Amino acid sequence: MLFKQNKQFVTGIIGLFFLFMFTLLIFPANAATPEVTDQCQCFCATPSGAKDIGKKKILDCQESCKKSGNQMSVCAFKLAQYRSKSLRCFTDKECKAHNGVLDSKQSQECVSGTRYCYPDPAKIEFAD
Repeated sequence: MLFKQNKQFVTGIIGLFFLFMFTLLIFPANAATPEVTDQCQCFCATPSGAKDIGKKKILDCQESCKKSGNQMSVCAFKLAQYRSKSLRCFTDKECKAHNGVLDSKQSQECVSGTRYCYPDPAKIEFAD
């Protein structure tokens, strides 16, 4: 009886191992991971906002930003990663459309002309 239970346990473990290996074949772990040699759209965080400095390799992007006295904001491999697509950054018109107040300070994350938007305290309604 004990041998039969151990055999089922070992068979289950072997089955899980092969399932895991099969999953790795279908969905390789590094499929979505950019390589160091891949080119990205490089953005540096500057006092006047995120600045697009063109296509670079990741390490070149970091180094180029560092040489200009800034930090890398993002090395965008997809359009959704571009600083102009940040969900945190608004133009004045977009902020007003959300009844917000545009931050007075330019964020280094946002491209020039866009800033953080905060709720307008004068337009907040409190529940009774």
